[in-house]
Amino acid sequence: MALIHISEKLNGLDARIVHTQPDEIIVEARDEIVDEVCVILKESMEAALEKIIPQVPFVTQIGVAEAWG
Repeated sequence: MALIHISEKLNGLDARIVHTQPDEIIVEARDEIVDEVCVILKESMEAALEKIIPQVPFVTQIGVAEAWG
């Protein structure tokens, strides 16, 4: 659910999902829109789990780096 929402929100932005794991989504984005992309990721991830398991608090950690590896 989160990936679908993130893909929709990133559409039209200069950002793209480059890698996913069960607990991780890596997005490549221009420096100018990093803050906006971070908000999209955090809100989408937290909203998706809240719909499935509303009684469990879920906090997303966002990290920003020049490169991943």
